[in-house]
Amino acid sequence: MTALQGGGLPRLVRSVLYVPFLIVWWILDIAQYYKADQSRRAKNNPFLHGNFAPVDQCLYRSSLPVTQGRIPRDLRGEFVRNGPNPIRVPLGGYHWFDGEGMLHGIRLSSSQGGDGNDDATVTYVNRYIKNARYRDRDPFSTRIGEMWGVLGLVKIFFGMFAKAVLYYGKEPNDTPRGTSNTSLVYHAGKLMTLVESSPPTWMKILNDGELETIGLYDYYGKLPGSFTAHPKIDANTGEMMTFGYNLMAPPYLNYGVIDKAGKVVRQLPVNLPEAVMMHDMAITEHYTILLDLCVVFRKEDMVKKNKVPFEFVRDRPGRFGVLPRHASSESEVRWFEIPSCYVFHVANAWETVPFREIVLYACRYTDVELDSPSPQGNTSNMYEWRIDLDAGSVTERVIAPDLPVEFPRVHPDRTGIQSQYAYTVTLSEHSSFEFDGVAKFDLLSGKVVATHYYPRGLRGGEPIFVPKEDAKDEDDGYLLNFLYSPADDRSEFWVLDAKTFRSEPVAVVPLPARVPYGFHGIWVSEEDIKKQTDR
Repeated sequence: MTALQGGGLPRLVRSVLYVPFLIVWWILDIAQYYKADQSRRAKNNPFLHGNFAPVDQCLYRSSLPVTQGRIPRDLRGEFVRNGPNPIRVPLGGYHWFDGEGMLHGIRLSSSQGGDGNDDATVTYVNRYIKNARYRDRDPFSTRIGEMWGVLGLVKIFFGMFAKAVLYYGKEPNDTPRGTSNTSLVYHAGKLMTLVESSPPTWMKILNDGELETIGLYDYYGKLPGSFTAHPKIDANTGEMMTFGYNLMAPPYLNYGVIDKAGKVVRQLPVNLPEAVMMHDMAITEHYTILLDLCVVFRKEDMVKKNKVPFEFVRDRPGRFGVLPRHASSESEVRWFEIPSCYVFHVANAWETVPFREIVLYACRYTDVELDSPSPQGNTSNMYEWRIDLDAGSVTERVIAPDLPVEFPRVHPDRTGIQSQYAYTVTLSEHSSFEFDGVAKFDLLSGKVVATHYYPRGLRGGEPIFVPKEDAKDEDDGYLLNFLYSPADDRSEFWVLDAKTFRSEPVAVVPLPARVPYGFHGIWVSEEDIKKQTDR
């Protein structure tokens, strides 16, 4: 799992030091609270109210009724969605990205243990990701919502010092102690939860749908640093491409390739001009595309501008870094400049034939404000970029400029190769973080071919595409989602037909608890559940 070192401070010494460190931290927390303006305080923070608010119970409920439609016979496995659920809200401020990771799962199993041709038994479960951050409640990690002002800067450095002392020699590769609250990936028989500030956390789905935390997984010390929340898997080779970025010191970026057996086969440090927030990446059959875009890390902003240190720099061009998948030297990276922008999420990319060109689709922002405590903010649109490898140039165009969208997904087996369809959320006119429907893009024609807006004021999340067993076309499949009803403060599990986009859902399951708004999900098939490894 992780390479641990022995030794370190005796437990008694750590216990004695912990108390004064904690008192200093509380003093800093209280001081920052009184320095904060009203919008940063918990009672006024919209990320702590409505369906952004955390839930305080972990449930397991089986044999849930399907009140509309029927669970398809070829849909057996578990849908799992990750997201933040804060245990403790810092007095100095809270951002939606800050909460401890919590998984919400829907297990669809054969009711008679047969071949899947009978009705499904539907089980709901929600569990905290029980990593070091959860276990120790880790008071010494500074959240994004606290990263403002002189006191925020002091908390960052004091927290680093406290953890270096308290955990010295105990868990050296666990020092990031990340929330693991962003996404999930299933690769080489392992289900892992991810956040871009630390290594993955290894999870396991049990036969009854229960979600078990195994522990931190840094590939036995081969990838001890940060790990993107959006690695890309080539379905043909089984390889997974990943990266991690570092905000504190050059080279700022490390690119990696993990083979189908889960072995790290390539690591490549990549020098960047400055530290940036790099949230996603793209792959093609032969290349990887790194996104050096315009949200940069400026710690001086915490003091000079009294704001979080991630700033969108409008006069800074963005860059796509194209490198061969198995590049062995940084000199193989080719950089292509593009107008200032930011991308949180990539839909897909592929190489065109016969031209030496890469086409990339992603949701593009012209501005990003991470310091805002309000769900109102900037919106993104689907864009197409064409990277001409011979001419060394890039062209871009917007698709559906009047339709703000985010969280794009494609057929999982078509990552890195040509895909006709992409599915996104549509953004509510009332909030940039609330989604009132889903859209279907035909990437080849550059058009939106269907939209589905939820009834009854329901709000949803990222749609997860699951292909049908007997699929003949790329879009033969289902879209899985959690929906929230503001009217009765409850949630539902929905299955939509990805091909027809009929207004009536394929199936609806009311849930026994509210599922807060979160980030990314995954479908783990019955076959993959059985293939999970123990090592």
